[in-house]
Order: sequence, then structure tokens, then C-alpha cells
Amino acid sequence: MKDTTVRARVAQDVKEQAEAVLSKLGLPVSVVINALYCQIILKGRVPFEMPRGADGTRDAAVRARIEGGIKEDAERILSAQGVTISELINALYSEIIKARGVPFPLSLN
Repeated sequence: MKDTTVRARVAQDVKEQAEAVLSKLGLPVSVVINALYCQIILKGRVPFEMPRGADGTRDAAVRARIEGGIKEDAERILSAQGVTISELINALYSEIIKARGVPFPLSLN
């Protein structure tokens, strides 16, 4: 019985391209995700080679994708508010300086 929802953050272009391929194949995304989970259970590992980062580890590649996604999300959210990341960082820095009583302001620009 299928009674659990799986949520994942993926790059918009990756999602669109994958869904286009799956649509051509007549496969719903949920069927493919379920098949992937079943293969992971059967094999006891991810059933394909995962990309490696510059340092040769899979963790670095995964971390880079996550950090890239977080940055994109932050930029999108801030942009909707009319704020850049630099402006946010400078505002936070100013608040920290005030809270700590540092006598001279510094800029990150």
C-alpha cells in the first residue's frame, strides 16, 4: 500500500528534463521513485554511480549541489523582497557589531 509522500528539492531544469523523458516513456515520477527505492533495498546501495566532487568524494558533490540549491533559494526569496544577499549580510553584520558594542563599523563590500 502506498501511503507515504516523498519530497525532494531538485534543480528546476533537472526536474523538467527528467519529467519530459519520463512522460515520453509513459512513466509517472512516483513509479520511478518507487522502483529506485526498491532497487536500493534489493542491492543495499544506490543502483548507479553517484558523481564525485573535486576532492574525489561523493559527499563533496552532494554538498555542492545542496549548497548551490540553498543559495538559489535564498537569492530567489530575497529577490522577491527586493534585497540582495550582500545587503542582507551587511545588515546582519551591522546588527552583530551593534550588539557586541564594537566601536568601528566595517563593511563587507
